Order: sequence, then C-alpha cells, then structure tokens
Amino acid sequence: NTSIQGDGTKNNPLKTTLPSDFEELLSYGVSFSGADPKGTRIGNMDLHRKLPLQSQMRKCLLLDNGEVNYWLDPNNSLLNENGNSAKLDGTDGQVMVFLPQFWYKVSNIGSGVEYRISEKSISGYTHSPACYISAYEASLMRDESILSSVVNNTVNYRGGNNNAEWDEKQQSLLGKPVTNVSLTNFIKYASNRGADWYCNYYDAYKKMCFLYLVEYANRNSQAEFIANPTDEGFKQGGLGDGVTTLDGTKWTEFNSQNPFIPCGYTNGLGNNTGVKDFTMPSEYGELVVSVPSYRGVENPFGHVWKWTDGLEVVAGEETTELKVNGKYVGDLARDSGYIKSMLGEEIMPVEVGGGSTSYWSDYFYTNAKTSQGIRGVLFGGGAYYGSYAGLFCSDTLSVPSYAHATIGSRLCFFKRA
Repeated sequence: NTSIQGDGTKNNPLKTTLPSDFEELLSYGVSFSGADPKGTRIGNMDLHRKLPLQSQMRKCLLLDNGEVNYWLDPNNSLLNENGNSAKLDGTDGQVMVFLPQFWYKVSNIGSGVEYRISEKSISGYTHSPACYISAYEASLMRDESILSSVVNNTVNYRGGNNNAEWDEKQQSLLGKPVTNVSLTNFIKYASNRGADWYCNYYDAYKKMCFLYLVEYANRNSQAEFIANPTDEGFKQGGLGDGVTTLDGTKWTEFNSQNPFIPCGYTNGLGNNTGVKDFTMPSEYGELVVSVPSYRGVENPFGHVWKWTDGLEVVAGEETTELKVNGKYVGDLARDSGYIKSMLGEEIMPVEVGGGSTSYWSDYFYTNAKTSQGIRGVLFGGGAYYGSYAGLFCSDTLSVPSYAHATIGSRLCFFKRA
C-alpha cells in the first residue's frame, strides 16, 4: 500500500508516502483534552526523547538568495561553527533559524485534538517545507528600507520609532528592533530584500509553534522554564513569563513604549532553549525580566507584538472569516477572551472561554461585532500583557495600515510552492 509520487526529475523527485499503519512508529505528537493545558505524548516515545525535528533547528547567516553563508556555533551565536568570530551585523547575511521540513496531521479526537509530526511522508499528513525564521525581532536597514535580522548598533539600524535624541541615553534605540511600522510597510520592507522574504510569515510561525507544542506537550507557553527533562527524558514546563511583566505607565514614561531589549541579547545561548535575565534601565525603575529563546528564536512572544504576513481576517456583520494565503479556511471566534479551542489546524481561535492557566492559556483580541472590515493579525503580546501574552496570543483589532511603538515583526525566508 505504499504510493510513489513524483516523476524523478530534479524539480519533482520521487517521494514515497507511507501507509498510515506506520504512524505510531514514524510520528510523534501530543494529545490535548479538557482544560488542562498539558497534553499527553503520543506516537513513538523514542522520538519524543531524541526530538529529531526540533534538533535540526539551528542558527545561520543566510544570504539574500536563500543560501546559507555559514552556520553558527551551536552553543554561542557570536561564533561560527568553526569557532571563529561571526559577523552578525548584516555583512555576512541575515541571522536566521532553520526550521526543517516535516509532515504533520491535526486531528479532532472526541472533545480533544492531536498534533503529530513526522520526518517521513505518511498518508493523510500535510507537508510543511523547510524555511527560516529570524533569530531576532526584525530590524530595519533605514537607508534602503530593507527588513533585517541583525545585531547592528549603527544609526542606520536604529530601532523603535527612530528617535535619534535618545542615542546617548538609557532610552537608546540603537541595536533594538524596529517598531511603529504598519503591516503594509513591513511586507514591503521584507520584499525589498528579494524574492521569498516575508515579515513573520504565518506558515513559518505556525511551524515553529507546532514544533514547540510537540516538544513541550504544553499549550501554556508561559509555564515555568525548567532546564532539566523529566525522569523519562521528556521536556517539561514552558518558556517562562517572557518579557511581559512591565508596568504600562512606567514604560510610557520611560521611552514611550518603544522596544528596549537589544537584538541578540540571548546569543550566548546559541541554539539552546533558555531564558536570560535583563535588568531594566534605572530610569524605568527596579525590574528584572526574563528574555526567552526557543532553540535560537529570541523573544518568540512578548516584548513587542509581531505583525504577521500570510493571513488576514475579514470581519462581517455575522461572521469573521480567516483567510490563509488568500484562501478561506474557516470562521473565527467573535468575542475576545482566553482561547479555548483553535480552528482546525490553524493557531487562530474558534472559541474563547478559557483562562490564563487552562486550555490554550493565551488571549484573543477582536472587535468583529462592532467594527467590520479587513484586519491584520498580531501575535505574541507586548511587554505589559502578562498572562494574556504567549505564543498563541493573537490580536485582530487593527487594519493593516496601523502602526504603533509596541508593534514590530520578524523576518522569514519561505519558498512558497
């Protein structure tokens, strides 16, 4: 019952799709049921211990044509894989994290849902191609309006709202991610880098979220970070609070809610998942926040919101439609609230009514009942959103032309079929 696909050419090689009987051997995943955000691991338990797909995530310097210039040291991103100093300022390419190809299946099982991933093509599974997501929240090369992922403290990459008056002050935006840019312009600035470049492309972001879900078996991405695995050899906990615990008023008084975590702050973690404490500048006040990195992806949520390309929301008087890459995939929840269930295989909510430590543990924002039209999507939450924030927190309040000091994005390279 094995089917062969492809004609054997370079652009369409032979591929084998294995029958579903192989699923328990070749896939690993997680099953969620009820209010507990923690799931039950399913599939091959050895794969849960080895994490073959997640282990392929690693940082590199990616050229504009999509070719890897060189890989970075797995334990220190300031070095290349040969132990020499790496140039992270854009000279040698963009600092990106490789996300491997895999096949996945999302299934509704009774009142719950299963997420399975596999290195092999299995009947009934969907292919997710390899791609790259920025190691850092996106910067902007201002003289050429090109979206970037770099560690660069020059004025040409000044972040936030580009306020030059703060360059010598604690509020300095040098070396920080860019914000106060609309989704419309983020899309444009990403495309200025060349073909196949996007701002926080939805398919890439969802891919990273699936890898996290299967690895940690926990929908609450803000659960306490625990470095050591369980006695069985499985990952446990989550990614911690993230940069979400600021006081909004103090942040406004400090730097008008512009970003403050430098790009590359967690470089010392390399490709490893971890958190690194950051002490807020004295002019903000006494506060220490924990900056997370998921396998090299710094601040996957929190700090600043991330405008996302590749999906849009169309709010009507009776329904709220979700379109992914221009195609209708279903209707979303019409009320704001903590997410209770997701739409099919998407990471957008169809139902709210959960809590900060139940179900998906993140918040969904919508004004669909009072304001109709096309809306963009933000992910992750900002620096004062607390338990509302997280990998699955989403906001559909704003039109694509909206810009704010608290909203940034990421850079992605994704070859669409």
